[in-house]
Amino acid sequence: MILDLPGAERHLIPLALFASRLRAVTGADSDRVALMNFEATALRESYKWTTDVTAGWTALRLYWDAAVMVRGKPLAEARITLNVARAAYSLLAIKQRLVLAATEDGDLLRIIGLSAAERSLVVRGRAIDDSDAADGPARVWHLMGDLCATSSSWESLVEARQYYDEALVRPGLPVAVRESIVASRERVNAQMARSCDKDGA
Repeated sequence: MILDLPGAERHLIPLALFASRLRAVTGADSDRVALMNFEATALRESYKWTTDVTAGWTALRLYWDAAVMVRGKPLAEARITLNVARAAYSLLAIKQRLVLAATEDGDLLRIIGLSAAERSLVVRGRAIDDSDAADGPARVWHLMGDLCATSSSWESLVEARQYYDEALVRPGLPVAVRESIVASRERVNAQMARSCDKDGA
């Protein structure tokens, strides 16, 4: 994919604008959805590089609108609703005062992200031709854990660990995926240990 090429970060906004202009003149819904998904992905990647809130919010909105358009098409819906969750996580992972203030300290984004991820899991079960079905659910649970881990509340951290555990019991996980989930779980364990130390001080 072009967004994975070296130096692509310099061209993310022009690519997003190009996709937006193409979307304005295309007629088929399937083409519009594909362009919305591409535009949103370019903007989400741009947000990671620039922390420009407008790019992050626009990515989330575009994914959301695309997900609505593909309701009833399990494979497409599973993938795009998962992108909604990823966009919510991207906004939460880079802690910005404006984002946190607009979303009740991130709680609204966590609700959006977790709901979208859960929806992705539900419709994924009907997407029998999904090529990543073997480790797909584990990746979703991993993301759900990461969404919960953006909160410092004890309840959210416990929930994050539960999602990681759910992912880790999935059979046939690729080594890289398993290692990534284990690393996330260890970070949450460390965060919980620090919280206990503070409470005991």
